[in-house]
Amino acid sequence: MNDAKQATPAAELERQICSATEPKNEREWWAHHEIARLRDRLAVETLALVETIARAKRAEARLVALEDEKNTYIDYVGDALGQDHDGESLWDAAQRVLSERDRLRAAGRSLLACPHIAARDTDPDWVDAETEAAVAEMRAALKEGGQ
Repeated sequence: MNDAKQATPAAELERQICSATEPKNEREWWAHHEIARLRDRLAVETLALVETIARAKRAEARLVALEDEKNTYIDYVGDALGQDHDGESLWDAAQRVLSERDRLRAAGRSLLACPHIAARDTDPDWVDAETEAAVAEMRAALKEGGQ
């Protein structure tokens, strides 16, 4: 003869503990209050999670919008730099101008270092206003250009 009792199902135990009409001992009342506290906490944290997910979705949508705006701007700038100007793009024209500027600066430094100009600095009888003006202008241009 088997007198072993069957275990009460968990759902029935929870119903008995959570029901205010069921008689309880001190432990069961504590469990009743603890279950209610944990359910309230779960509800609060679930709401916070739902709000966080909603904020994340809004942030993601804003990020997508900003990415689209950035790509539109990059396309616009790319189009502007790629516009044809006498057979070359604006980017190529800017690079050509910068190269020409560097070439002219190098030529100016070479002219200022040539023996004729250098000898003029030590010759007290040198009188050529046009050369002096050109040398002064070249030195000023090189100084303004950071050279």
